[in-house]
Amino acid sequence: MSRSSWKRIATEEYDPLKAGSIDATDTRPHDLAVYRALNARHTLPSNIKEKPRHTMFVSRLPLNVTEQQLKYKFDKVADVKSVSVIRDIVSGIGKGYAFVEFYRERDVEKILYECKGLTFEGKEALLDYEVGRSLKGWVPRRLGGGWGGRKESGQLRFGCRDRPWRNPVLTKPEMQREQNRKALKFNQTSPSSEPKKKVH
Repeated sequence: MSRSSWKRIATEEYDPLKAGSIDATDTRPHDLAVYRALNARHTLPSNIKEKPRHTMFVSRLPLNVTEQQLKYKFDKVADVKSVSVIRDIVSGIGKGYAFVEFYRERDVEKILYECKGLTFEGKEALLDYEVGRSLKGWVPRRLGGGWGGRKESGQLRFGCRDRPWRNPVLTKPEMQREQNRKALKFNQTSPSSEPKKKVH
């Protein structure tokens, strides 16, 4: 992987192998959950109505947080269309995350910028794009994929706003190839590389 093609955040496709790697360069799964994610087939519920690019994912929430509390927080910055707090279907207790839909796509960007550091009950919430429908190949946490995670679990996932990929460390052969690539690119664009006109 050349540095020119490397990105800190996944924007087009979700790759469980890369998500399990701190710099997106792993070639083998390092934990069983990555194996599970590579073989998983995830289908989205058919009853989801929110527009994916108008929707924000919010996690690290108190288990008793309500839709009204979230709407009140975010309505101060942008008009909220709907809020869905995800709850356990048996107990009704929240799972610590929710989806907030806005009327305009640009409002998601605005919220992510202006509400960074937002807290609930003294704990900072995690705000990110809703990627389940916009990122090709998405695999949720319960199937071994997802983002984030805890260091203690040994199942950290990278490539998101909360845990972006780190700059890859190139080996000596890779460094040589990268230098050769840059030199070739420079020679192709340098004025001295243009063929000289013959003087008659």
